[in-house]
Amino acid sequence: MNKVLSTEQIREVESQHFSQRGMPEEFIIEQVGRSLYELVANHARDKKFLIICGKGNNAADALVLGRLLKFHSFDVTLCFPLGKTNGSKQFLKQIALVSPFNLKEVAPQLLNPADFEVVIDGVFGIGASLPMPEEVRTLFNKVSLTKTPVWAIDTPSGICAVTGQVDEAALKCEKTYCIGGIKWFQFSDQAFEKSGELITVDACFDQSLYPTCGEFLTGNEKPKLLKDPHAYKNKKGHVLVVGGSAGMTGAPILSACAALKVGAGLITIATLAEVREEVSNRSPVELMIKNIDEISKLDDYQVIVFGPGISKDNRFFEFLQKLKHYSGKVVFDAGFFDLIDFKSFDSFFSTLKDRCVLTPHPGEFNRFFQYSEKELNYTKITNAVGFATKHQVTLIYKSFRTLAFNSDGTINYLCRPVEKLGTAGSGDVLSGIIAAKIVQGNLKLNVAAALSLHNQVGHQLSDFATATEIIDSL
Repeated sequence: MNKVLSTEQIREVESQHFSQRGMPEEFIIEQVGRSLYELVANHARDKKFLIICGKGNNAADALVLGRLLKFHSFDVTLCFPLGKTNGSKQFLKQIALVSPFNLKEVAPQLLNPADFEVVIDGVFGIGASLPMPEEVRTLFNKVSLTKTPVWAIDTPSGICAVTGQVDEAALKCEKTYCIGGIKWFQFSDQAFEKSGELITVDACFDQSLYPTCGEFLTGNEKPKLLKDPHAYKNKKGHVLVVGGSAGMTGAPILSACAALKVGAGLITIATLAEVREEVSNRSPVELMIKNIDEISKLDDYQVIVFGPGISKDNRFFEFLQKLKHYSGKVVFDAGFFDLIDFKSFDSFFSTLKDRCVLTPHPGEFNRFFQYSEKELNYTKITNAVGFATKHQVTLIYKSFRTLAFNSDGTINYLCRPVEKLGTAGSGDVLSGIIAAKIVQGNLKLNVAAALSLHNQVGHQLSDFATATEIIDSL
């Protein structure tokens, strides 16, 4: 169950499960604890655990985990920086249930985190506010001085689930076990940096209660290419790549070669007359090269990639105007985001609904939405979801942990981030992969397949792979 939801959505699912299904809260706490145990025990055989508990339901989950670890002969120590009284109803119940197991406890002032092999952060969940209490901040600062791995339950303590802001004392976790699904706020830059690997924990909620929500993609499966035994070049689709200007002729070639390698039947590059010869000389013989002025019948092409290597030349802007009457699919990349911002998008491309993919990297994302700050925060995520929904487009935030904001309000996320893809031309390659895949049908599913393929290849390459090597590995 690889769900991506807003904080409000997961709270609504939980509320409906309790009210409509008559499921007692303590049953869910127990089920979550058991699911946590199965994951944690599998990830850490024979480890020595320190579990830091708060006083709410997040701590109740942690106590179930501790009880089960102890029952199965793991070495477990508990720490309560906020004490063990006046907590939530479920926390107090779990305190009573864990008592017969005689788990070791250590006072915060006597704790040496280096004595343990794994620290479990079970202090605060998605209901916490900032700043954290000083007792917790002091303890976390002590843990941060060691190299002991930290695994968080649901979210690292000290992250606000409403804004995505992070307390400076929040622990940097190796893993986060996300109960019922990953939450949007965990994709903000600060929260993501603290969360580590995001792992979904089955909360045993009724699946019918989940709204339409996003998924995270493993990136492990190589998506199947088109395998119609009767397919020929025209049936596999004709992709037009519009781009290339002085000093930037390589970008459209990379995009076109990636589309060709992934399975598009025909590829044409439309470029400026003055660089056509250079583009032609640098391109493989399988590609067709034309002047941008020679492109008249846009509907001869099933997908158009617009943006790799373009400048602010008026000829590109004039071509952009023609897309208002185009009936195929469009991938907007790179230089496109220097021509158009989000305020003028709808007046240009309202006719492209459900047929449009935008692929900005962080700098282009900020320019397009006119943001000044660099980090991806919760406000930006919310606005990106709103933009994709309003305009019925797919918006891809292209970074080492790529996010796809879909037209139905969902988010797709690759759960194996790869920094190696942050190299010159890698984004051009991705736009070509997307174009070749969306020729084959459903836009949302094939964009996801393209992202998975790009991500998987990135993991297979060396730390200094070039865009050309990415194409060769497709």
